[in-house]
Amino acid sequence: MLKRERAFSRALSYLHEMITKAVKDGERILPDTASLAAGVPVAYATMWKAVNRLVRDGVLEARPRRGITILNRSIKSNIHNQSTVVLRHASLKWKRLQISIEQDILSGVYGEGVLLPSRKELENRYGVCRQTLNKVLSHLSTKKTLLASRSHYLVPGRMQIRNRAKLLVLVASGDANGNIEVTKTRTADSLRCLDHECSRAEIQLVAVAFDDSTGILHIPDRLRHVTPGNASGILGVMIWQSGIDHYPWTDLVIRFGSWGKPMALLDENGSWRLPFPAGGRNRIRHFALAYPETAGLTMGRYLLRKGHRRIAYVSPVHGSAWSVNRLKGLRRAFGEAGFTEAVSAFTHDEFLLPADILEQQQNLRASIQMLLSTGKKPASWSATARRALLKLHSKAAVVLEGEAYRERMVPLMEHALEHDDITAWVAADDETALKCLDFLEESRLKVPEKIAVAGFDDSIESCTRKLTTYDFNTPAYIRAMIDHIIAPQRSLPSVNRRAEIEIGGSVIVRETA
Repeated sequence: MLKRERAFSRALSYLHEMITKAVKDGERILPDTASLAAGVPVAYATMWKAVNRLVRDGVLEARPRRGITILNRSIKSNIHNQSTVVLRHASLKWKRLQISIEQDILSGVYGEGVLLPSRKELENRYGVCRQTLNKVLSHLSTKKTLLASRSHYLVPGRMQIRNRAKLLVLVASGDANGNIEVTKTRTADSLRCLDHECSRAEIQLVAVAFDDSTGILHIPDRLRHVTPGNASGILGVMIWQSGIDHYPWTDLVIRFGSWGKPMALLDENGSWRLPFPAGGRNRIRHFALAYPETAGLTMGRYLLRKGHRRIAYVSPVHGSAWSVNRLKGLRRAFGEAGFTEAVSAFTHDEFLLPADILEQQQNLRASIQMLLSTGKKPASWSATARRALLKLHSKAAVVLEGEAYRERMVPLMEHALEHDDITAWVAADDETALKCLDFLEESRLKVPEKIAVAGFDDSIESCTRKLTTYDFNTPAYIRAMIDHIIAPQRSLPSVNRRAEIEIGGSVIVRETA
């Protein structure tokens, strides 16, 4: 093992020297792998692994018959430290490969009923040898994560529901009238995807609205007879955290957990703590959506590949865990590339949500609503006009929230503009990013020529405004949650069954970055 470690380290050092020399000479093409191996000298396979490592790090690009191309010529790679860590844990390489393949199955890279690529393609994709790949494929086949089909492996389809239970209970944030609240684009997408997947699986979806302000559950009539001892018609329970911000949500987990049915928790804030361990007999799985560091890490690596070396992170709601973690992910990506001071934060730490900013505008909000309700109205107004006026009451809060949010952002953006070396702004979410675009347009600064802008969420507005953003792959989360409800005995990909499940997303590249 030590001899292989030294050979791999020599190969990486030689590649580093060749990249440095090529940059000085103005070249972008390196010799082929065989020539590189002869120059050290090391075995061809060792040099191939070293090249593949730098390909995964975004430093090189290797294509058949096109040679090895330098992508990030100015990157300061700390490849020596990274390679040492990897090789010291070489015995766990097959475990990392297993997690990578399982994550790709979860995220939809390999869909239900689809054959995996050939072994040669899988070796190139994951940068492993044939022996390691065969070990992992055999292990996943034993776990029933994959099905062996002659010389290939197949992703199994969804298990059929064998019992009579067909009701899936969704507990989500709602209003005082018992209606599910759709306050975010991601929430609307999740609800639509859940309805579609339930239709595919022939499951009836029953929504239970939870009013966070009062702590009241609006139980539909068809669920009023369900008790811990009589829940035979229930297939499982989903609880969505979005919108449940102040009430102790653990009470909901305990209440519906008493039914003894499989449960899937969708956490978007990172603030949930289970009242008892997930997994095992409890059959509870915790799905981490939108708040882990992975989104910021992926966005940071994308910006590095685009040549950015100094960026700003803008967040008026940095009191939230998801905003903090996105900043951590960005700093981690640039730190891995050797740019430890590359990310500057322009944030307000006292706010958790946009609604918290609106609370400081209560007097103005009350004045506007009073004007709408008591202002002088022409006697000739029709019933349609009066109904339209009533609807303006609910719209007033939305408009005020947007304006209050922008007011808090302006000092942050002005401060960011003072740093001439910053070439990209990464906003906490798409709503913030769109306000950054408006501000830069008002300042007559071209995007992305002068400053690039990126966000998170992939909202409808980001599509129409051509905003580069991060998509959290919500449909994959919904499919995984339903699969857990239908077959909790099938192990979901995770190092630990009690660990939270995170599914990778991707950067949606548009015109702003």
